[in-house]
Amino acid sequence: MKLYAGTQLQSFFFPVRNLTNVTNDSDEAYHFSSLILGPGSGNPGNKSVLISIYFFLQIFGGHVGVPAILLTLFLKKGIRRHPLLINFLVTWVLYATAFCLLLYLGKQFGPEPPVGLCLSQASLIYGAAVMCSSAGLVFVINIWIGLNALSRTQPSFNVQKWRDYLVSRFIPLEFYFASFEASNSDVEDLIATPYILFVVFTVAMAAVGSAYPRFVTREQYFFYCTINLQVVDLVPGCSGLVLICVMVFEALIGMKLYQMNSASARMKLNSAPPLSLIIRVLVFSSYSILSLLACIGFWSQQGDDAPYIIQASLPTVAFIVFGTQSDILETWGINAFWRKVRSKKTLPQAQKPLPLATRSLTTPRHERIGAD
Repeated sequence: MKLYAGTQLQSFFFPVRNLTNVTNDSDEAYHFSSLILGPGSGNPGNKSVLISIYFFLQIFGGHVGVPAILLTLFLKKGIRRHPLLINFLVTWVLYATAFCLLLYLGKQFGPEPPVGLCLSQASLIYGAAVMCSSAGLVFVINIWIGLNALSRTQPSFNVQKWRDYLVSRFIPLEFYFASFEASNSDVEDLIATPYILFVVFTVAMAAVGSAYPRFVTREQYFFYCTINLQVVDLVPGCSGLVLICVMVFEALIGMKLYQMNSASARMKLNSAPPLSLIIRVLVFSSYSILSLLACIGFWSQQGDDAPYIIQASLPTVAFIVFGTQSDILETWGINAFWRKVRSKKTLPQAQKPLPLATRSLTTPRHERIGAD
């Protein structure tokens, strides 16, 4: 199978490099795996650590950590989250599933997988790229709306209300509905939007791949299947634009938190945003920037590992950001464990068992003689 000059190997976001006059049956053929395993290395053993890290991050975040959060929210009645946050977490499970499809079916390494299976994975990956970015955009827009509503009631907002905002709902629905006249159907539409885009892009890419099946390939030791046609540039273009919008709203959220904190300090009120919220926003924003840089890296770098690791770590970052809230940690027993550890470290000196030498000095003389 010969690829025409200028055909571009597509990655998750952007093309990796141009391939010119590549012939699969040639001994000089350029394995697509060399784009991630390094120049001249068609053997997965050369970078087995990279491969292990890649799939560990996908599986740990998307199929262990995030599902654990969702299961906790489902089983623990006292823990509530906004539907858009739950929706955002679900998209990361689907994201990881798309990337791990060949691995779970035992077709990750060795001969090329069947064209139908390879096309299925490639189509799902392109759909998942748009789905996750759009779910993130909807989520940060919702946070922005909630913070704007909260800022109007901040003088009466104390630490407990902030805790309810962060832990119980993450976005206060009463403010959301009252201030912006949103209905349940509006929230349902926002939830459905990422999945509609997922279906549209998945079906579209499947149609493209079906029309040109010889350009659907994984090649030995490559992480996932791709459709090696320029038309799929539509997918990374949309994802990149959505990521930029996400970053804009994250900047607005950061500015709003700063304004609320300044207003609280100026009026000497105990209504400033807690540090935990600020840290989560910073982490979320930082990784959005890294994701965009990874997109650029797929354009400009050849064989660089970093964009792939960033790409694989996104579900794990989602787990860390949203799985470290106090009520989740309390349910998992992690808070109780750390309290127990800290209590042992801060045990009063009087309660600690005395060393033998010290004991002999503090024991009355007549008791020591009797013991001897």
